[in-house]
Amino acid sequence: MDVLTGAQIRELDRLAAKEGLATEVLMENAGQAAADVILHRLAVSRVAVVAGKGGNGGDALVAARRLHEAGIKVRAFTLSSFKDLSPVSQEKAELLAAVAPGILKALPEELTKLKEALLWADCAVDGLVGIGVDRPLKGRYAQAVQAINQAPVKRVAIDLPSGLPSDSGNLLGSAVRADLTVCMAAYKPAHLLYPARSLCGQIEVVGVGYPRRLTETVTPLARVVDKDWVRDKLPPRPPAGHKGTFGRVLVIAGSIGMSGAAILCCQGALRTGAGLVTLAAPKALNPILETTLTEAITLPLPDEEGHLSESALETVSPALERADVLAVGPGLSRHKAVGQVVVELLKRVKVPVVLDADGLYPLKSQLKLLKEVAGRAVLTPHPGELSRLIDRPA
Repeated sequence: MDVLTGAQIRELDRLAAKEGLATEVLMENAGQAAADVILHRLAVSRVAVVAGKGGNGGDALVAARRLHEAGIKVRAFTLSSFKDLSPVSQEKAELLAAVAPGILKALPEELTKLKEALLWADCAVDGLVGIGVDRPLKGRYAQAVQAINQAPVKRVAIDLPSGLPSDSGNLLGSAVRADLTVCMAAYKPAHLLYPARSLCGQIEVVGVGYPRRLTETVTPLARVVDKDWVRDKLPPRPPAGHKGTFGRVLVIAGSIGMSGAAILCCQGALRTGAGLVTLAAPKALNPILETTLTEAITLPLPDEEGHLSESALETVSPALERADVLAVGPGLSRHKAVGQVVVELLKRVKVPVVLDADGLYPLKSQLKLLKEVAGRAVLTPHPGELSRLIDRPA
């Protein structure tokens, strides 16, 4: 799943309009998708919808109409007068008013009517502001956010909880605490980065109708690995397969006091479907590993005081020749001898390799080595480990 910035979404809107895909069509699609998610995910009967004057508000007004048409009782509000809505949102407000007379009201300066509706409702739809937030919400917008957060309802955000900036995990000020966020077209950074992520609740990404030829012209900021992506990439498992069919994983991990990291790594490899997993670890750990790991093969390696010695390299080399995948690092320790083993392993290995934790530590002085394994190495640093590698603060 792609991660796009607010600017990239606006560019998709521009390209769509240039190709004749009207903004009102995209808005209709977005609002319909939001209503569908609410109907399928939440058991609600009374919904209060609050809309700002921009596109996010227009999406919310479409959702209000679609929920009404589905038999849900709806009370909808705009935070500004109808004449101050964007032209397309104004059209959606007029359509809602025509389909369901009396449902939509423009809120006066005080928010009493909204607060009353929030007490009446069992769900609130937040369509105040979307991806354009770049400063703390103030005045009536901040008051509306506070009212939504204080109400005893399920809170559903359209695209982003109002008050969050789309392109970071920062909190600028008050923001809606959503139970469910209906994310339009693609993730934004705020959906994934904390602390903003903690305000999004459950997230469901929905399409809004951008043609694929347009989305393919935009290079995403990042991509998120999800279950569907993984399922598509995994080859079918033949019914007549056996442990030799599904690949050999060699794990080089562990040291005294850190046997758990090695054990968890092996269990993860087995859980994801590896046929044969071999754990090469300091021989001092072998009694623990043999007792805990009933499926993995253990390969005791020469050690010094519970961490790998330089001679471990020769002992593990035959297993390396048989491996389809190598995982190095969890709990290895940062002793100099361990670092030398890791560096020599990377010079020899010809198969895909996952470098984690202490396996990354010696690479600070061996960055050229990463170029040699580029394209077949996956690095999994935490922020502190990455900071050390790239000389930037975490």
